[in-house]
Amino acid sequence: MLQQGQLVLPRRVVTGDLVLEDGVIAQIAPRAEVRAGDDVVDARGSLVLPGLIDAQARFRAYTRKGDEDLHSGSLAAVKGGVTSVLEVPDDHPDDAHDRRTLAAKLELARESCVIDHGLWVRARPDNLEEVARLDGVVGARLALDCSEGQREHAERWFAGYPHVLAVHAEDRGRLASRYAIYTENPDVTLHHHIRDVETVVRGTRLALDLAARHGTRLHLFQLTSEEEVRLVVEAANPRVTAGVTLPHLAFDAADVEKVGARLQCNPPIRTARHREALWRALQDGSVPLVCSDHCPQGLSSKRVPYPHSASGMPTIEWLLPAMLTAREARGFALTDLARWLSDAPARAFGLARKGRLEVGYDADVVLVDPCMEREVTDSATLSRAGWSPFAGRILRGWPRSVWAHGRAVLRDGELFPRVRGRPLNPLSRSPSP
Repeated sequence: MLQQGQLVLPRRVVTGDLVLEDGVIAQIAPRAEVRAGDDVVDARGSLVLPGLIDAQARFRAYTRKGDEDLHSGSLAAVKGGVTSVLEVPDDHPDDAHDRRTLAAKLELARESCVIDHGLWVRARPDNLEEVARLDGVVGARLALDCSEGQREHAERWFAGYPHVLAVHAEDRGRLASRYAIYTENPDVTLHHHIRDVETVVRGTRLALDLAARHGTRLHLFQLTSEEEVRLVVEAANPRVTAGVTLPHLAFDAADVEKVGARLQCNPPIRTARHREALWRALQDGSVPLVCSDHCPQGLSSKRVPYPHSASGMPTIEWLLPAMLTAREARGFALTDLARWLSDAPARAFGLARKGRLEVGYDADVVLVDPCMEREVTDSATLSRAGWSPFAGRILRGWPRSVWAHGRAVLRDGELFPRVRGRPLNPLSRSPSP
Protein backbone atom coordinates (compact mmCIF):
# COMPACT_ATOMS: atom_id res chain seq x y z
CA MET A 1 0.00 0.00 0.00
CA LEU A 2 1.20 3.51 -0.86
CA GLN A 3 -0.10 5.90 1.81
CA GLN A 4 -1.08 9.54 1.32
CA GLY A 5 0.68 10.21 -1.95
CA GLN A 6 -0.34 12.70 -4.62
CA LEU A 7 -2.15 10.24 -6.90
CA VAL A 8 -2.16 11.32 -10.55
CA LEU A 9 -5.49 9.92 -11.74
CA PRO A 10 -6.74 10.28 -15.32
CA ARG A 11 -8.59 13.58 -14.70
CA ARG A 12 -7.35 14.91 -11.37
CA VAL A 13 -4.69 14.72 -8.70
CA VAL A 14 -5.81 13.67 -5.23
CA THR A 15 -4.18 12.83 -1.93
CA GLY A 16 -4.89 9.28 -0.92
CA ASP A 17 -3.88 5.64 -0.58
CA LEU A 18 -3.21 3.18 -3.39
CA VAL A 19 -3.58 -0.51 -2.58
CA LEU A 20 -1.72 -3.03 -4.77
CA GLU A 21 -2.87 -6.64 -4.54
CA ASP A 22 -2.20 -9.71 -6.70
CA GLY A 23 -0.51 -7.60 -9.36
CA VAL A 24 -3.35 -5.12 -9.85
CA ILE A 25 -4.59 -1.89 -8.31
CA ALA A 26 -7.15 -3.13 -5.77
CA GLN A 27 -8.25 0.12 -4.14
CA ILE A 28 -7.93 3.90 -4.38
CA ALA A 29 -9.22 5.65 -1.28
CA PRO A 30 -8.73 8.75 0.89
CA ARG A 31 -7.71 6.33 3.65
CA ALA A 32 -7.45 2.57 3.14
CA GLU A 33 -7.52 0.04 5.94
CA VAL A 34 -4.12 -1.33 6.86
CA ARG A 35 -4.17 -5.06 7.44
CA ALA A 36 -1.65 -7.24 9.25
CA GLY A 37 1.27 -8.06 6.97
CA ASP A 38 0.65 -5.18 4.54
CA ASP A 39 3.75 -3.62 3.03
CA VAL A 40 3.10 0.06 3.72
CA VAL A 41 5.02 2.77 1.88
CA ASP A 42 4.93 6.33 3.20
CA ALA A 43 4.20 8.36 0.04
CA ARG A 44 3.64 11.73 1.71
CA GLY A 45 5.14 14.52 -0.37
CA SER A 46 5.61 12.17 -3.34
CA LEU A 47 3.88 11.92 -6.71
CA VAL A 48 2.31 8.59 -7.63
CA LEU A 49 2.08 8.09 -11.39
CA PRO A 50 1.10 5.19 -13.65
CA GLY A 51 4.11 3.37 -15.07
CA LEU A 52 5.33 4.91 -18.31
CA ILE A 53 4.83 3.10 -21.62
CA ASP A 54 7.63 3.82 -24.08
CA ALA A 55 6.33 3.07 -27.57
CA GLN A 56 9.63 3.58 -29.38
CA ALA A 57 12.94 2.29 -28.05
CA ARG A 58 15.82 0.37 -29.60
CA PHE A 59 17.71 -1.97 -27.29
CA ARG A 60 19.67 -3.45 -30.23
CA ALA A 61 19.95 -6.71 -28.38
CA TYR A 62 19.67 -8.86 -31.49
CA THR A 63 22.44 -7.41 -33.67
CA ARG A 64 26.21 -7.50 -33.55
CA LYS A 65 26.46 -3.85 -32.53
CA GLY A 66 26.34 -4.66 -28.82
CA ASP A 67 25.58 -1.08 -27.68
CA GLU A 68 22.77 -2.30 -25.41
CA ASP A 69 21.00 -5.45 -24.28
CA LEU A 70 17.51 -6.10 -22.97
CA HIS A 71 18.68 -6.36 -19.38
CA SER A 72 20.75 -3.16 -19.25
CA GLY A 73 18.22 -1.31 -21.38
CA SER A 74 15.26 -2.33 -19.24
CA LEU A 75 17.08 -1.38 -16.01
CA ALA A 76 17.79 2.02 -17.54
CA ALA A 77 14.10 2.22 -18.43
CA VAL A 78 13.09 1.66 -14.81
CA LYS A 79 15.29 4.58 -13.74
CA GLY A 80 13.26 6.67 -16.19
CA GLY A 81 9.92 5.50 -14.77
CA VAL A 82 9.17 3.11 -17.66
CA THR A 83 7.35 -0.16 -16.88
CA SER A 84 6.41 -1.22 -20.44
CA VAL A 85 8.49 -0.86 -23.58
CA LEU A 86 7.77 -1.46 -27.26
CA GLU A 87 11.07 -2.34 -28.94
CA VAL A 88 11.82 -1.15 -32.48
CA PRO A 89 13.98 -3.25 -34.83
CA ASP A 90 17.02 -1.81 -36.56
CA ASP A 91 17.26 -1.86 -40.33
CA HIS A 92 20.00 -4.44 -40.09
CA PRO A 93 20.40 -7.86 -41.70
CA ASP A 94 20.95 -9.50 -38.31
CA ASP A 95 17.58 -8.17 -37.15
CA ALA A 96 15.50 -10.35 -39.46
CA HIS A 97 11.93 -11.20 -38.48
CA ASP A 98 10.24 -14.50 -39.07
CA ARG A 99 8.55 -16.96 -36.72
CA ARG A 100 11.86 -18.55 -35.72
CA THR A 101 13.74 -15.32 -34.96
CA LEU A 102 10.67 -13.74 -33.36
CA ALA A 103 10.32 -16.70 -30.99
CA ALA A 104 14.00 -16.35 -30.09
CA LYS A 105 13.57 -12.65 -29.40
CA LEU A 106 10.53 -13.18 -27.21
CA GLU A 107 12.36 -15.88 -25.27
CA LEU A 108 15.37 -13.58 -24.82
CA ALA A 109 13.05 -10.84 -23.55
CA ARG A 110 11.41 -13.22 -21.06
CA GLU A 111 14.82 -14.25 -19.77
CA SER A 112 16.38 -10.81 -19.37
CA CYS A 113 13.88 -7.90 -19.47
CA VAL A 114 12.83 -6.57 -16.05
CA ILE A 115 9.74 -4.78 -17.41
CA ASP A 116 6.87 -5.68 -19.74
CA HIS A 117 7.94 -5.81 -23.36
CA GLY A 118 6.47 -5.85 -26.84
CA LEU A 119 8.06 -5.94 -30.28
CA TRP A 120 7.52 -4.04 -33.48
CA VAL A 121 8.24 -6.19 -36.54
CA ARG A 122 10.15 -4.82 -39.51
CA ALA A 123 8.01 -4.60 -42.65
CA ARG A 124 10.00 -6.11 -45.49
CA PRO A 125 8.91 -6.60 -49.10
CA ASP A 126 8.53 -10.35 -48.57
CA ASN A 127 6.91 -10.81 -45.13
CA LEU A 128 3.47 -9.14 -45.11
CA GLU A 129 1.45 -12.37 -44.95
CA GLU A 130 3.75 -13.82 -42.30
CA VAL A 131 3.69 -10.74 -40.07
CA ALA A 132 -0.09 -10.27 -40.36
CA ARG A 133 -0.57 -13.66 -38.64
CA LEU A 134 2.00 -13.22 -35.87
CA ASP A 135 1.07 -13.03 -32.20
CA GLY A 136 3.40 -11.53 -29.64
CA VAL A 137 4.04 -8.30 -31.55
CA VAL A 138 2.63 -4.79 -31.38
CA GLY A 139 2.49 -4.14 -35.09
CA ALA A 140 4.72 -3.57 -38.08
CA ARG A 141 7.34 -0.87 -38.54
CA LEU A 142 7.81 0.46 -42.08
CA ALA A 143 10.66 2.71 -43.21
CA LEU A 144 8.69 4.64 -45.82
CA ASP A 145 10.66 5.72 -48.88
CA CYS A 146 9.05 8.14 -51.33
CA SER A 147 10.89 6.78 -54.37
CA GLU A 148 8.90 5.13 -57.13
CA GLY A 149 10.89 1.91 -56.72
CA GLN A 150 9.63 1.50 -53.15
CA ARG A 151 6.07 2.67 -53.75
CA GLU A 152 4.68 -0.78 -54.56
CA HIS A 153 6.15 -2.16 -51.31
CA ALA A 154 4.48 0.62 -49.29
CA GLU A 155 1.14 0.26 -51.10
CA ARG A 156 1.00 -3.45 -50.26
CA TRP A 157 1.56 -2.82 -46.56
CA PHE A 158 -0.91 0.05 -46.30
CA ALA A 159 -3.54 -1.96 -48.18
CA GLY A 160 -2.99 -5.35 -46.60
CA TYR A 161 -1.77 -5.04 -43.00
CA PRO A 162 -4.68 -5.39 -40.53
CA HIS A 163 -2.99 -4.02 -37.41
CA VAL A 164 -1.01 -0.90 -36.46
CA LEU A 165 1.46 0.15 -39.15
CA ALA A 166 4.08 2.41 -37.58
CA VAL A 167 6.02 4.53 -40.05
CA HIS A 168 9.32 6.38 -40.12
CA ALA A 169 8.83 8.54 -43.22
CA GLU A 170 11.47 10.45 -45.18
CA ASP A 171 12.14 11.07 -48.86
CA ARG A 172 15.33 9.00 -49.28
CA GLY A 173 15.93 10.26 -52.81
CA ARG A 174 15.89 13.84 -51.62
CA LEU A 175 18.30 12.89 -48.83
CA ALA A 176 20.86 11.61 -51.32
CA SER A 177 20.70 14.82 -53.32
CA ARG A 178 20.90 16.94 -50.17
CA TYR A 179 24.06 15.16 -48.97
CA ALA A 180 25.61 15.78 -52.39
CA ILE A 181 25.13 19.53 -51.94
CA TYR A 182 27.06 19.62 -48.66
CA THR A 183 30.20 17.75 -49.70
CA GLU A 184 32.67 20.46 -48.73
CA ASN A 185 33.57 20.65 -45.01
CA PRO A 186 30.44 18.87 -43.74
CA ASP A 187 29.68 19.38 -40.07
CA VAL A 188 27.09 17.96 -37.68
CA THR A 189 25.52 21.41 -37.34
CA LEU A 190 24.44 21.01 -40.97
CA HIS A 191 22.56 17.79 -40.20
CA HIS A 192 19.17 19.51 -39.92
CA HIS A 193 19.82 21.42 -43.15
CA ILE A 194 20.68 18.24 -45.04
CA ARG A 195 17.81 16.20 -43.60
CA ASP A 196 15.58 19.23 -43.93
CA VAL A 197 11.90 19.79 -43.20
CA GLU A 198 10.84 19.17 -46.80
CA THR A 199 12.43 15.69 -46.62
CA VAL A 200 10.17 14.62 -43.74
CA VAL A 201 7.14 16.55 -44.98
CA ARG A 202 7.19 14.56 -48.24
CA GLY A 203 7.34 11.30 -46.32
CA THR A 204 4.62 12.27 -43.84
CA ARG A 205 2.33 13.52 -46.61
CA LEU A 206 2.72 10.24 -48.48
CA ALA A 207 2.00 8.20 -45.34
CA LEU A 208 -1.15 10.21 -44.61
CA ASP A 209 -2.35 9.91 -48.22
CA LEU A 210 -1.83 6.14 -48.25
CA ALA A 211 -3.56 5.74 -44.89
CA ALA A 212 -6.57 7.75 -46.08
CA ARG A 213 -6.86 5.77 -49.29
CA HIS A 214 -6.57 2.32 -47.68
CA GLY A 215 -8.15 2.93 -44.26
CA THR A 216 -4.90 1.90 -42.55
CA ARG A 217 -4.44 2.16 -38.79
CA LEU A 218 -1.32 4.36 -39.01
CA HIS A 219 1.07 5.56 -36.34
CA LEU A 220 3.69 8.16 -37.25
CA PHE A 221 6.65 7.39 -35.01
CA GLN A 222 7.98 10.91 -34.63
CA LEU A 223 6.97 14.32 -35.85
CA THR A 224 9.88 16.76 -35.80
CA SER A 225 8.57 19.88 -37.54
CA GLU A 226 5.77 22.42 -37.39
CA GLU A 227 4.83 21.59 -40.98
CA GLU A 228 4.28 17.90 -40.19
CA VAL A 229 2.02 18.80 -37.27
CA ARG A 230 -0.03 20.94 -39.63
CA LEU A 231 -0.38 18.04 -42.07
CA VAL A 232 -1.65 15.71 -39.33
CA VAL A 233 -4.13 18.30 -38.07
CA GLU A 234 -5.42 18.99 -41.59
CA ALA A 235 -5.78 15.26 -42.33
CA ALA A 236 -8.05 14.87 -39.28
CA ASN A 237 -7.97 11.09 -39.69
CA PRO A 238 -9.25 9.29 -36.58
CA ARG A 239 -7.23 6.19 -37.53
CA VAL A 240 -3.93 8.10 -37.37
CA THR A 241 -1.86 8.77 -34.27
CA ALA A 242 1.53 10.44 -34.02
CA GLY A 243 4.24 10.77 -31.42
CA VAL A 244 6.97 13.18 -30.52
CA THR A 245 10.26 12.12 -29.00
CA LEU A 246 12.13 13.30 -25.94
CA PRO A 247 15.19 14.56 -27.90
CA HIS A 248 13.03 16.81 -30.09
CA LEU A 249 11.29 18.25 -27.01
CA ALA A 250 14.43 18.65 -24.91
CA PHE A 251 16.88 20.10 -27.45
CA ASP A 252 17.06 22.38 -30.47
CA ALA A 253 19.66 23.31 -33.08
CA ALA A 254 21.38 25.72 -30.71
CA ASP A 255 22.13 22.80 -28.39
CA VAL A 256 23.61 20.83 -31.28
CA GLU A 257 25.97 23.73 -31.99
CA LYS A 258 27.19 23.54 -28.37
CA VAL A 259 27.29 19.77 -27.86
CA GLY A 260 27.93 18.39 -31.33
CA ALA A 261 27.37 14.81 -32.50
CA ARG A 262 26.08 13.62 -29.12
CA LEU A 263 22.77 15.15 -30.24
CA GLN A 264 22.87 13.75 -33.77
CA CYS A 265 19.76 11.70 -34.55
CA ASN A 266 17.41 10.92 -37.43
CA PRO A 267 15.26 12.85 -38.12
CA PRO A 268 17.50 15.60 -36.75
CA ILE A 269 17.09 18.05 -33.90
CA ARG A 270 15.65 21.19 -35.52
CA THR A 271 15.42 24.89 -34.69
CA ALA A 272 13.53 26.35 -31.74
CA ARG A 273 10.52 27.13 -33.97
CA HIS A 274 9.89 23.45 -34.52
CA ARG A 275 10.56 22.50 -30.91
CA GLU A 276 7.96 25.00 -29.74
CA ALA A 277 5.47 23.74 -32.32
CA LEU A 278 5.85 20.19 -30.98
CA TRP A 279 5.16 21.36 -27.44
CA ARG A 280 2.07 23.24 -28.61
CA ALA A 281 0.84 20.15 -30.46
CA LEU A 282 1.15 18.09 -27.29
CA GLN A 283 -0.61 20.65 -25.16
CA ASP A 284 -3.49 21.21 -27.57
CA GLY A 285 -3.95 17.47 -28.19
CA SER A 286 -2.89 17.43 -31.85
CA VAL A 287 -0.20 14.89 -30.97
CA PRO A 288 -1.17 12.42 -28.23
CA LEU A 289 1.98 10.75 -26.97
CA VAL A 290 5.68 11.08 -26.11
CA CYS A 291 8.32 8.36 -26.46
CA SER A 292 12.02 8.20 -25.67
CA ASP A 293 13.37 7.12 -29.08
CA HIS A 294 16.11 5.42 -27.08
CA CYS A 295 18.78 4.48 -29.63
CA PRO A 296 22.06 3.77 -27.81
CA GLN A 297 25.30 4.48 -29.63
CA GLY A 298 28.76 4.25 -28.14
CA LEU A 299 30.68 7.51 -27.86
CA SER A 300 33.41 6.14 -30.12
CA SER A 301 30.88 5.98 -32.97
CA LYS A 302 29.87 9.57 -32.20
CA ARG A 303 33.45 10.83 -32.48
CA VAL A 304 33.80 9.73 -36.11
CA PRO A 305 33.83 12.80 -38.40
CA TYR A 306 30.44 13.79 -39.79
CA PRO A 307 28.59 12.54 -41.83
CA HIS A 308 29.89 9.13 -40.76
CA SER A 309 29.22 9.79 -37.06
CA ALA A 310 26.41 7.67 -35.66
CA SER A 311 22.86 8.96 -35.25
CA GLY A 312 20.94 8.12 -32.10
CA MET A 313 21.35 8.56 -28.36
CA PRO A 314 20.42 6.83 -25.09
CA THR A 315 17.36 8.60 -23.62
CA ILE A 316 15.01 6.20 -21.82
CA GLU A 317 16.80 6.59 -18.47
CA TRP A 318 15.85 10.28 -18.22
CA LEU A 319 12.36 10.20 -19.76
CA LEU A 320 10.33 11.03 -16.65
CA PRO A 321 12.84 13.37 -14.92
CA ALA A 322 13.32 15.35 -18.16
CA MET A 323 9.57 15.73 -18.67
CA LEU A 324 8.97 16.71 -15.04
CA THR A 325 11.74 19.30 -15.31
CA ALA A 326 10.14 20.67 -18.49
CA ARG A 327 6.84 20.94 -16.62
CA GLU A 328 8.32 23.56 -14.29
CA ALA A 329 9.02 25.86 -17.24
CA ARG A 330 5.95 25.05 -19.37
CA GLY A 331 3.29 24.67 -16.72
CA PHE A 332 1.36 21.70 -18.09
CA ALA A 333 -0.70 19.58 -15.71
CA LEU A 334 0.44 16.33 -14.14
CA THR A 335 -2.63 14.70 -15.71
CA ASP A 336 -1.31 15.81 -19.12
CA LEU A 337 2.03 14.20 -18.34
CA ALA A 338 0.39 10.91 -17.35
CA ARG A 339 -1.74 10.96 -20.49
CA TRP A 340 1.18 11.59 -22.89
CA LEU A 341 3.49 9.02 -21.29
CA SER A 342 1.10 6.30 -20.11
CA ASP A 343 -2.59 6.44 -21.05
CA ALA A 344 -2.26 7.57 -24.68
CA PRO A 345 0.24 4.86 -25.73
CA ALA A 346 -1.83 2.21 -23.92
CA ARG A 347 -4.94 3.22 -25.86
CA ALA A 348 -3.13 3.73 -29.16
CA PHE A 349 -1.67 0.22 -29.16
CA GLY A 350 -4.39 -1.76 -27.43
CA LEU A 351 -2.54 -2.46 -24.17
CA ALA A 352 -5.38 -3.53 -21.90
CA ARG A 353 -5.26 -2.60 -18.21
CA LYS A 354 -2.24 -0.36 -18.75
CA GLY A 355 -1.54 3.35 -18.44
CA ARG A 356 -3.78 4.50 -15.59
CA LEU A 357 -4.09 4.54 -11.84
CA GLU A 358 -7.48 2.84 -11.82
CA VAL A 359 -8.93 -0.09 -9.90
CA GLY A 360 -8.46 -3.31 -11.87
CA TYR A 361 -5.52 -1.98 -13.89
CA ASP A 362 -2.07 -3.56 -13.68
CA ALA A 363 -0.13 -2.38 -10.64
CA ASP A 364 2.49 -0.53 -12.72
CA VAL A 365 3.28 2.40 -10.48
CA VAL A 366 6.01 5.03 -10.13
CA LEU A 367 6.67 6.87 -6.87
CA VAL A 368 8.48 10.15 -7.60
CA ASP A 369 10.29 12.56 -5.31
CA PRO A 370 9.33 15.86 -7.02
CA CYS A 371 11.99 17.80 -5.14
CA MET A 372 14.95 15.52 -5.85
CA GLU A 373 17.55 17.28 -8.01
CA ARG A 374 20.46 15.55 -9.68
CA GLU A 375 23.08 16.66 -12.13
CA VAL A 376 23.22 14.10 -14.90
CA THR A 377 26.64 12.57 -15.50
CA ASP A 378 27.96 10.06 -18.00
CA SER A 379 29.45 7.94 -15.23
CA ALA A 380 26.07 7.30 -13.55
CA THR A 381 24.45 5.98 -16.74
CA LEU A 382 22.98 2.47 -16.61
CA SER A 383 22.66 2.04 -20.37
CA ARG A 384 25.62 0.21 -21.87
CA ALA A 385 26.10 3.21 -24.16
CA GLY A 386 27.79 4.76 -21.13
CA TRP A 387 26.83 8.41 -21.62
CA SER A 388 23.89 10.80 -21.52
CA PRO A 389 22.75 13.60 -23.84
CA PHE A 390 21.61 15.37 -20.64
CA ALA A 391 25.11 15.31 -19.08
CA GLY A 392 25.70 18.56 -17.20
CA ARG A 393 22.00 19.35 -16.86
CA ILE A 394 20.20 19.36 -13.53
CA LEU A 395 16.92 17.42 -13.68
CA ARG A 396 14.30 17.70 -10.95
CA GLY A 397 11.81 14.94 -10.12
CA TRP A 398 13.25 11.41 -10.03
CA PRO A 399 11.60 8.02 -9.50
CA ARG A 400 12.21 6.78 -5.98
CA SER A 401 10.44 3.44 -6.35
CA VAL A 402 8.86 1.56 -9.25
CA TRP A 403 6.47 -1.40 -9.18
CA ALA A 404 5.63 -3.60 -12.18
CA HIS A 405 2.60 -5.86 -11.63
CA GLY A 406 2.93 -4.96 -7.96
CA ARG A 407 6.52 -6.22 -7.71
CA ALA A 408 9.21 -3.74 -6.75
CA VAL A 409 11.75 -3.22 -9.53
CA LEU A 410 13.18 -0.11 -7.85
CA ARG A 411 12.72 0.53 -4.13
CA ASP A 412 14.14 3.62 -2.44
CA GLY A 413 16.78 3.85 -5.15
CA GLU A 414 17.77 0.16 -5.09
CA LEU A 415 17.24 -1.82 -8.29
CA PHE A 416 16.04 -5.44 -8.26
CA PRO A 417 17.63 -6.84 -11.43
CA ARG A 418 16.20 -10.37 -11.06
CA VAL A 419 12.59 -9.28 -11.55
CA ARG A 420 11.23 -10.24 -14.98
CA GLY A 421 8.50 -8.57 -16.99
CA ARG A 422 5.84 -10.12 -19.18
CA PRO A 423 5.29 -10.09 -22.94
CA LEU A 424 2.74 -7.64 -24.28
CA ASN A 425 0.41 -9.13 -26.86
CA PRO A 426 -1.94 -6.38 -28.06
CA LEU A 427 -2.91 -7.95 -31.39
CA SER A 428 -5.54 -10.07 -29.66
CA ARG A 429 -7.42 -6.79 -29.23
CA SER A 430 -8.43 -4.02 -31.56
CA PRO A 431 -6.03 -1.07 -31.12
CA SER A 432 -7.72 2.31 -31.31
CA PRO A 433 -6.34 5.87 -31.29
